[in-house]
Amino acid sequence: MRDLAEDGSTMLLATRETGFAKAAAHRVCVLHQGTVLEQGPPEGIFGDPREERTKAFLRRIVEAGRL
Repeated sequence: MRDLAEDGSTMLLATRETGFAKAAAHRVCVLHQGTVLEQGPPEGIFGDPREERTKAFLRRIVEAGRL
């Protein structure tokens, strides 16, 4: 998948692998109960999320050592 992304292929991927999404995505959407809660470039979503639910989710992921 990384090779495809680097080659410029357009992909839509749903994943819980936040580290992969942060490294490979050009745009990240955070979903909550089937609705897009927040979207933007990975730097914004992972570095400075706007929504409190996104912040809480990322805190749990970091505490678990998954990001």
